[in-house]
This record gives sequence, structure tokens and C-alpha cells, in this order.
Amino acid sequence: MSFIKALPASFIAVFMVAGAQAQEPLTPPQVTELFIGTLVHTDPTAMKSLNDYQRPARVANGNEGDFIDIEKMLETDAIYAQHLSKAVLRQVKLNDEDKAVLQPDVVLLLQTIRDGQKRTVCTTGTVEPITQGVRPGYKTVTVEFACKAVNPSEKVTTVLRRAHADGWNTLEQYRQAMVTLTQDYKNAPLTQDFNGKFPLSSKDSETLWQNIFPRESLDISKALF
Repeated sequence: MSFIKALPASFIAVFMVAGAQAQEPLTPPQVTELFIGTLVHTDPTAMKSLNDYQRPARVANGNEGDFIDIEKMLETDAIYAQHLSKAVLRQVKLNDEDKAVLQPDVVLLLQTIRDGQKRTVCTTGTVEPITQGVRPGYKTVTVEFACKAVNPSEKVTTVLRRAHADGWNTLEQYRQAMVTLTQDYKNAPLTQDFNGKFPLSSKDSETLWQNIFPRESLDISKALF
């Protein structure tokens, strides 16, 4: 759905991970867990750890400041539902006046989905070396991750497609659907599998792991919407 792509740019920030001073090098699963904490749970502790982990390499490369703007990420998280509601409402076949009435229900639904996202439980597993297509002077691995996400009986995209197919055209039809979806997501069990492999790379001479485009391998929205 197009509205999934309507998130603020700060939600698709690029992370370049490097190592922390005076600490044992982080393992690939540990680095993956920090990305999960940042991208899935919007956890400021995980963000700070990623910043600490990458800071020496950023300084060495002449980059100023931390790569993750934690304050901005948290501000963006706070306006997530309000921001995304506009994209959802564009999928609704109502006049502007009725859309304005419906918006609070949509915002509540989206905030409930966001809260449900943060309930996701993840573990990391096998680290597998990659030998094909690896840049010279670098080593690459993938880290298996297995998550349990909320599993509502029906998802937002399914309801909107059904609304379109059935020709919904009244405010009450959409309001009832938003209320039902909100309760469904709120009470949904963590039984939906969201699994994958998270790639990390490092220079041959280093133990500092990075992922340039983490959301390509860790996009929880695919499981939620």
C-alpha cells in the first residue's frame, strides 16, 4: 500500500555502524539486536548504543556528530500516527468533511498498530558467512532473526481493499471498521512470524560491522499492515 511508504524520512535513515573504544568488539548478533531495538522498538537505549558503537569510525572519517539523531527519531515516533493518517485517508472514498470526522479513529488505529509493533519479540540466531559478490577487502555475514509480531484477524490493507471492492461510501462503514481494527490490533497475540537474515559487512582488518541500508532487510511494516 502506498501509505506505508509515506513515513517521514527519519524512519528510513541509513546507519553506518563501526566500533566502540575500550570495549569488547560486538558480535554480529549483538549488532543486529541493536538494529532491531532501533527500527522495531524505537528504543532510545539501542539508538544510543549504536551511536556509541559507530562514533570512533565517524570521527576517523571526519564526520561530525552522531549519525542517529535520537531526539528527532523520538519526535518522529510521536507524530507517526497523525502523519500516516493522512495517507490512509487518501484511500478512503469519503468527502473531506467526513474524512475529518473519521481521522481521530484512524489516528487511534495507527497508534495502536505502532504500540503493537513495539511488543514484537525477536531473537537472533545463526551467523552465516557470505562469499559471493563480496567487495574486495571486506567480509560479509548474514544473521538470522526470528520475531513474533502481532497477528490481528484482519489487517488494514485487507480492510481497505475490501472497502474498495464493496463500494463503501458512508462514514459509519469506515468508522465501524476502524474501531473493530483498533480492538483487533490491541488484543492481537504475538503469533505472526517475521523472520529473515540481516546482512552485515566489515573490513577484513576490522571487527566493526555495518549495514548501509538496514530497512531493506528489517522492515516490520510488512508484517503489520
